[in-house]
Amino acid sequence: LESGEVPVAFICSGPYVKDKAKFGAELLVAPQSYGKPVYYAYIIVHKKSSIKDLAGLKGMRFAFTDPKSNTGKLVPTYLVTKEFHEAPEKFFGEIVYTRSHDKSIAAVALQIVDGASIDSLIYDYAAAKHPETTRDTRIIRKSPPYGIPPIVTTTKTDPALRERLRNILLQMHTDPRGKTILDGIMVDRFIIPKDADYDSVRDMADWLAKKQQ
Repeated sequence: LESGEVPVAFICSGPYVKDKAKFGAELLVAPQSYGKPVYYAYIIVHKKSSIKDLAGLKGMRFAFTDPKSNTGKLVPTYLVTKEFHEAPEKFFGEIVYTRSHDKSIAAVALQIVDGASIDSLIYDYAAAKHPETTRDTRIIRKSPPYGIPPIVTTTKTDPALRERLRNILLQMHTDPRGKTILDGIMVDRFIIPKDADYDSVRDMADWLAKKQQ
């Protein structure tokens, strides 16, 4: 996106906030699921674990997904720092990066790690479509809502292409084939989001940046 190599991308909320500030990423559309254009972070543990809350994960092995992920990295970092006044590296006994929410769910289910922070959209999709992947896990914490991962363009994107893509995506739920595709990924429709929808993500990142100064 930054180099102009691609004109459009589906990215996480955390990278959108950073990329908007860094090189002018622009919101195109965002999915709406379960009637709202928001999602959450789920802190999960194994279903047989005695851990009941985030405090119980102190000294344990914890999975982050990607360094740029909102629900997979930023949210748990914020929660631990805010509530326990410790950086995750000191709070948890060990941190591993799985690089995907699917792998984090599997790592908890297989007891490779004691806990993980998961994108609610991915967890709920897995629970509905492939329940065997989540049946050995349990949610112990649900975060506040955050602006859902958007589809973005940049100032380098051709305006005509941007408008054509937006119109196609906004009308997708009215087309039978498009509706089938959306139903398959558990998305109601695409909507036009507002930058303010991502202020809670921005506020977390800003707060952590000040704490680290």
